[in-house]
Amino acid sequence: MTETLHAPHGTPLEPKSAVTHPYKCPKCAARFEALQIAAHLNLTIVGSLTLSGLTTALWANECRKHKNTRKRLTDRTGKLELRLDKGRESSLLTREGTTREGDQ
Repeated sequence: MTETLHAPHGTPLEPKSAVTHPYKCPKCAARFEALQIAAHLNLTIVGSLTLSGLTTALWANECRKHKNTRKRLTDRTGKLELRLDKGRESSLLTREGTTREGDQ
């Protein structure tokens, strides 16, 4: 007479060849599959958030650098133009390169 083996929670175990998972018990195998799916989804979400954060940080850095470059070049261009023509009038643009409120 053969003895039936049971999992810790009382479910009878299937024969070894019937289940391809590391667990012999059908309930344990289903839980294992669910955990694998959850882990995959978790890694996908974490990867997406990491990539989004990285691209946002790179974008913010480029915007900051571009703004500083505009300020630097605006001052330099203004000085060079005044050196060439002392009677030159301002275009009334801000140092950031945008128009002033009254220019509309």
